[in-house]
Amino acid sequence: MPQLARVLIPLDGSQPSEHALGLATAIGFGETESTLLHVADPGQDTTRATRYLRGIAQKEAVPARVLVRQAHGPARQILDEAEQGEHDLVVLTTHRPTGVMRRLRGCVAERVLRRCSAPLLVWAPGAADSATARVRRVLVPLGEGEADEAILPLVKRLCGSVGAEVVLFTALPIDPDYHTLAYLEELDSARDEAEARLEGLAASLRRDGVEARIRVDVGCPREAILRAADELGVDLIALTNRGRSAVRRWLFGSVAEDVARAYSKPVLLVRQRVGGVARARPGSYAAG
Repeated sequence: MPQLARVLIPLDGSQPSEHALGLATAIGFGETESTLLHVADPGQDTTRATRYLRGIAQKEAVPARVLVRQAHGPARQILDEAEQGEHDLVVLTTHRPTGVMRRLRGCVAERVLRRCSAPLLVWAPGAADSATARVRRVLVPLGEGEADEAILPLVKRLCGSVGAEVVLFTALPIDPDYHTLAYLEELDSARDEAEARLEGLAASLRRDGVEARIRVDVGCPREAILRAADELGVDLIALTNRGRSAVRRWLFGSVAEDVARAYSKPVLLVRQRVGGVARARPGSYAAG
């Protein structure tokens, strides 16, 4: 089971960003080594920013390293520190003026979301949200490949520390090109296969002391994931974000990134790089 030794928490001085440290503590990462990062404009006095970071750490009563960088591009500094500092998790809370991370091209959150190589915990808290989020149930969408299952050890670590329930989930896509009767027969077979696979993974989690169950739905992956999250009342969605080139991302988008933009509660993304893009069949969605 992976141990999260180092957590990076960027803070920009806003109230939403200050929820990040409480969020990390609430889901079991509070006892790790935290680094609070603030990116100041070039030439700006860093003394005030340093005092600000130390004040946040003192307020949350957690030991934390404070780091102030000067640069025009906060996103680049966050990405560089995440990689060069060998951080195991980046906790990023963002502003939500008109919804969770709307498609604002070039904004800090978008750039970090798309390029961060470390696991990323992202949330855009609203005014009514508590500074401390409780995680009691986690939805884990899985595609067909083993690459998506790479997120399970981290989910096990998280849920084991806070006693949360895991719901393993797969969405079977609807293919309008299939003959109706033939498709229904294949869909039944695909559902049986998906349930058997998820139940095997859930059984493994249970053996390690994590409460787990499964759910298989039919529909467009993004909508199916968000619908299941709302119906189940989950507190966190954890899924694999498959790496793509800039061109492929522009052409095809990403289910994982779309979910992170649309969901109103925390989303945990673990990037996996895969070669090629396979056509989805009624087996399960590709996280993309």
